[in-house]
Amino acid sequence: MKEHGLSDVKQPQFSDDGNFTLTVFNRTFDFMLAQSIFSHAAQHQIERCLQQARAVMHDKSLFVATFYVGTDSYTGSDWVYPGNVTYRMADMLALIQDAGLRAQQLDWTHANEQTWLAIVRDDANIDIPHVNDAANIELLRSELNALRAWQKRILSHPAMRAVLVAKRIKKRLV
Repeated sequence: MKEHGLSDVKQPQFSDDGNFTLTVFNRTFDFMLAQSIFSHAAQHQIERCLQQARAVMHDKSLFVATFYVGTDSYTGSDWVYPGNVTYRMADMLALIQDAGLRAQQLDWTHANEQTWLAIVRDDANIDIPHVNDAANIELLRSELNALRAWQKRILSHPAMRAVLVAKRIKKRLV
């Protein structure tokens, strides 16, 4: 009998759409993660991601994202990689609010010293601080590790590797 892991039960889905089209899944999500996405994104890309996230969130959804807090906010229009960008906390919170969401900074460590935000719909009846307690942090950490393992398996599949190579070749030709 096959033992089912968390990723089998939760059935995570991934998208590498550069336009952050989350509605492509035609469903709402309980949990979404943008780890080290906003740390490379231009403001218009973050706005698009937040708008799309709002569209696929229900009143109990949690969206967790990271970014680099800085004294200035990135004003360019391009994705920055390699390298990263920073945003003032006030500016990031304003982008989140403008998308019909609200957020709270989480007191979590990050390997690259990014800041974590817990984001919910502005009309959600959720007390965000509860995700700061140790039991919930461990649960979210466990889910994150399971999602990373699932993503690694997907990306290492020969068919997926072929698709990624084809995308890189197409991008060079365009």
